[in-house]
Amino acid sequence: MIKIIVALILIALSIGNATSQYLYKSDYKMQQLRYMELDKCKNSTDCPSYSNGCYIPNFEDNIDNPTGVCNVFYICHDNDENCYILNKEDFNEEEISDFNSAFHYPFYNITNQKKEKLIFTTCDRNSIKNHKCKTEFCFKNSDCLSNKCYLGDCETNPDNKIYICSLNYDYYQFNEVNYLITCGLAKQEKCEKDQQCFTGICDTESKLCADFREKDLLEDGKPKEGKPFFGLTSIIIISTLFIFTWVFFAYCCCMLSKRTHARLIDEIDEQ
Repeated sequence: MIKIIVALILIALSIGNATSQYLYKSDYKMQQLRYMELDKCKNSTDCPSYSNGCYIPNFEDNIDNPTGVCNVFYICHDNDENCYILNKEDFNEEEISDFNSAFHYPFYNITNQKKEKLIFTTCDRNSIKNHKCKTEFCFKNSDCLSNKCYLGDCETNPDNKIYICSLNYDYYQFNEVNYLITCGLAKQEKCEKDQQCFTGICDTESKLCADFREKDLLEDGKPKEGKPFFGLTSIIIISTLFIFTWVFFAYCCCMLSKRTHARLIDEIDEQ
């Protein structure tokens, strides 16, 4: 009986962990990316291994002889640790559409690198308490890229802030756009001004980095549509606990019934 209960719990935990996000460690640190010179390109085959493809600006003067720059997208800490990259094969279409914005295409085609099971999305503690933000379920600090797990959600960590390093335009001059790599704070990290955030939006009330959808959420206090507070992992764990309680109760009743039956038999034999 105990073995069955333990097995049910392990199954629930393994399913819960299956929804974690996968990251691949790169060869680059954040400070290296900030000073990296971008390569020009005609197509993605022109780009080196650090890039995830060729971004070709869509403006009128670039139609006849389209030329672009090699795009990058790295998830970093501002320390000596190597940054991480994402593999397109690890995400579904809905998640991919949530990530894509302008030329900040985030995915790489990775085939032979070792992946780490880490949750890189994070939420500010107040956002967690007010049900305004939720991540994949974490059990311990090491489940999170921020190294901080709070009530099952990965929490932002002021000592381990997460940055996004990607392509950004520097200036437009003589019908040519100049690009560089910039690193900005990820969503839900604390900020003082828009320029600190990768999204370019620092919410004035919460002082958190946000995109335009999260900005509305932080202001009106309503949960984001389509993102229920209780996800699949929570439902599985609650269901498992319910089954555990039911099985334990049935087991106790059965044992009590057996003992009562045995006592009655003993009493009859004594008579």
